[in-house]
Amino acid sequence: MDLSTHRKWQGDWHDVEGEDYYFCSGRDLYPPARQHLPGFWTGSEGLAHPIKDRQGHRYIFKSFVVECPERDQRMRWLCERRLSECGQLWLLQGAPYRHLPAPIHAQICPFVEGRTWESWKSDDNLRLNADQRLYLALSLAEAVMLLEAGLDLRHSDLSPGNIMLDLATGKHLPTLSLIDFDAYYHPAVPVLPPGKGQTLGTPGYQAPEFLRAGEVIRTDRFALAVLIHEFLAFGEDPDIGEPEHRFFEQEDLNKGQASPTARFKAYWGEAVFQLALRAFTARATPDRPAPQEWCEALLALGAATAEAGLLMTAEKDGKRQRFELKSASVDLAAALKDPAAALRLERRQGGYQVLRAPGRQDPAKPAVIRDPQTGRHLPLDGQALPVLPGTVITLAGWEFSFHARQP
Repeated sequence: MDLSTHRKWQGDWHDVEGEDYYFCSGRDLYPPARQHLPGFWTGSEGLAHPIKDRQGHRYIFKSFVVECPERDQRMRWLCERRLSECGQLWLLQGAPYRHLPAPIHAQICPFVEGRTWESWKSDDNLRLNADQRLYLALSLAEAVMLLEAGLDLRHSDLSPGNIMLDLATGKHLPTLSLIDFDAYYHPAVPVLPPGKGQTLGTPGYQAPEFLRAGEVIRTDRFALAVLIHEFLAFGEDPDIGEPEHRFFEQEDLNKGQASPTARFKAYWGEAVFQLALRAFTARATPDRPAPQEWCEALLALGAATAEAGLLMTAEKDGKRQRFELKSASVDLAAALKDPAAALRLERRQGGYQVLRAPGRQDPAKPAVIRDPQTGRHLPLDGQALPVLPGTVITLAGWEFSFHARQP
């Protein structure tokens, strides 16, 4: 879809592959003084247009102006994987969920609240306390661990512009989500050809061994360490932040000459300092700390875990009960003393999933789950599905709704 079509479509509803979406214009996104601005953003290979469906759910419509069969194949594969795996957690919720083939050549991604870390870094008023810094570092480590260990997938362009943070007023801890998975690496999918979107990463966050070889990055471990160092050391806070620390020069990273700041070691301790040093000086991926090592070190410093953090409301016949989910496994039929509530919640790394209790499925009482990111209603059969804040499940007169517990 080209630039001219984006301009024509903004400010109106359009049918896209059988579904209606409203394409935002400047007046939908900006205050009156700036309403003349376009309602979408342009990039080197495509355009990102905020849209919404008839139910008011917001998305980003990302179209590409350079035709590329490999990109279509990659988008289709990732969207299929996201529906079943990537979208399980808010840490990865920026992954696209719908692929639109020719002639549109686009993907639809959930709208992620907040601003990029790049934007926050340029804000002179940014202040992060120790708890917030640890929480961001742990969240990023968990996201990379989920990609690496759970999906055998690498983002390949972890950088401040691809990390969304929501530091909404009134929230003690920020939330983090990865976005822009266009450059991802997976061994089963071709990489993008040069000149059609291929990237070797972002300067200041590129793994030196891949940069030297001129290859697509196939690991997130190097960028993970650089970004964790930023989260823990950036800013002008009197006790934690380093006023002179902005980012490392890629040239120093390439030479293995980058080192954590002195205040970083003094404040966060020897264990985290050594992890960062090991990551910066290693010459090969296997020699760098795995995401799990970062998680263990950050938890040892008292980081609040990004796992779980869900409240569940169960309602039937006008009666309502509320639970905080903490257990590794929850049998709702037993908890509610109703055999018809034949659902089981299981906690996995980073969040919960739900499935019908084995041997207790009643075909006459189907369970339906509403995905809060896409607004779609999916049957809950034999496959476990993710439970996120905003998820709603209906079964046998019960309505189960899930909410984020404020950190």
